[in-house]
Amino acid sequence: MNEEKLYNLFSSNQNPKQEFSLNIDKYLKDFEKERRFDGRKSSTIKGDLIKTKVFLDFVNDTIKKPLNELNYKDFVEFFYYLQEDRKVSRNTQNRYYNILKVFFRINRLDVMNEFIEDSSERKRFKRIEYKHYDVCTKREYEAIINQILHKTSSNTRFRNALVVKLLWETSARIGEILNVKIKDVNFKENTIRLTDTKGYEERIVVFSNGSLELIKTILNVDKRNKERYLFESEKNNQLYKGSVNRAFKEAIKVLKENGTIDSSKRIVIHSIRHGRISELLDTLPIDLVKEYVGHKSVKTTMIYAHSKERLNAQLNEVKKTL
Repeated sequence: MNEEKLYNLFSSNQNPKQEFSLNIDKYLKDFEKERRFDGRKSSTIKGDLIKTKVFLDFVNDTIKKPLNELNYKDFVEFFYYLQEDRKVSRNTQNRYYNILKVFFRINRLDVMNEFIEDSSERKRFKRIEYKHYDVCTKREYEAIINQILHKTSSNTRFRNALVVKLLWETSARIGEILNVKIKDVNFKENTIRLTDTKGYEERIVVFSNGSLELIKTILNVDKRNKERYLFESEKNNQLYKGSVNRAFKEAIKVLKENGTIDSSKRIVIHSIRHGRISELLDTLPIDLVKEYVGHKSVKTTMIYAHSKERLNAQLNEVKKTL
């Protein structure tokens, strides 16, 4: 063996190449602990952790630097990746931006400061996109339920249809319904105690006798531990809203294709709540509706009161007097 090869062997042994790796699990665990201490809702923390992991994975696999060595260009590269590769909306980019500001503040790292300052001056994350969605009428709601039930290829169609039915009857947000545990349901009074709400205040909502029978039959509540979630996945975990959303979107697609729902309407799962609140406002005082649906301000309820559909209906009534 010649001398050059010997020197190379000594050199490679003295400086072995080490593969870069962030301790992602530790960062996420510490971040979760801090967010829980901040009093954030479990559903919010879950979303924050998912987005934080996307960032940490990108640093680990693409940038390959310790967090304390990141710079302005690294953050530009990450947000460009979100926009171009992952096709993330401006709203979601804004969410990533705010989460990362908290993450680096918690970790006492100032490497993001230059990017924050520049982004603020250039108003990068101020241009929030507000996506309009339409109110779901009672007729459309009933058609959606019927379509979900007739998707015979799905073993979860009855469960998904029941979620949508309860969303309409209770006017609740989907996150509020999926966070309900069996112990929160009063089967004698047909009421549900919502504890994990957007406004951080408990409230009571009601449901029909028909839903009561469906809950008992479909969800088999009498044989389950009262601490378990009312709606669970096939693996007995808390049901994720994405599962219901997929069934809902598939139903909307079919109903638009067959002309039951106007193809120009944008119906999302929150449209159920919007439609039910609009219906309640036709018969109940606005202050009562505000409390029932969990709005902090009556101004929010007024938005529903002044929805396009209700205004059009009122205009038609005015025309009749002419």
